[in-house]
Amino acid sequence: MRTDHELDYAAEKSLWAPARALSSPRPKTLPGPGRTKGPLPPGPTVTFSRQAGILADPIAAMVAAQLQAREPKGSAPWAVFDRQLLERALQEHHLPESLAEFITEEHHSVIRSLMDELLGIIPPPWEIVPKIAETVLHLAVAGHVVLVGHGASYITARLPRVFRVRLIGPLPRRTESLQAARNLTSEQAAEAIAKEDHSRARFVKANFNVDVDDSQLYHLVLNTDALADPDAAQVITEAAWRFFKASAASTRS
Repeated sequence: MRTDHELDYAAEKSLWAPARALSSPRPKTLPGPGRTKGPLPPGPTVTFSRQAGILADPIAAMVAAQLQAREPKGSAPWAVFDRQLLERALQEHHLPESLAEFITEEHHSVIRSLMDELLGIIPPPWEIVPKIAETVLHLAVAGHVVLVGHGASYITARLPRVFRVRLIGPLPRRTESLQAARNLTSEQAAEAIAKEDHSRARFVKANFNVDVDDSQLYHLVLNTDALADPDAAQVITEAAWRFFKASAASTRS
């Protein structure tokens, strides 16, 4: 007989299954440069996944600016999408923008989701998550975007010109960061970190059937405690730029 936790997880997998249909099964290795046929390969795009308590937005903004500086004159501008991913998805699918206030990338419990649906506060997960996934794919294919969170690294798993970054850090530093950002006690911050890390891992597993901590999902895993934000951004930019150049060369050959 299954436990309540197992029943809840089984129900969760069933509820979120439609979202997985928008992304192909995970390849055994990351797509490398030049593996997509056709004259107009998608991208370039950078995606960020991060542990709870790590502020990815400042680094993402610096990466976008540094990539823009390397582009030839007249190139499309680089843009960062984090919270804007939700708003863009809602706009594309004609849903009220006010819904963004109620939707986070962490998975709502099955009961909470059903209650919200009944109360009319937010669309059920099987409605909004595929819409976010579709928006992520639109942006990634168009290229010149930095996508932060919301499963972007896994939704784009089959696109070759997407450079995937995972930001990690030691628990004490992440706890301190979250404590300062949200004005929490150390105990509250530690509890929030544990809950958010668990929720994100469960969200990714339920939707994309992968382990968020699997380093093979990313081109670069960076410990943010080892580098200041500007240095981290420089490392990511250099690695991403070389990846995109290799991809372009392979496509031309």
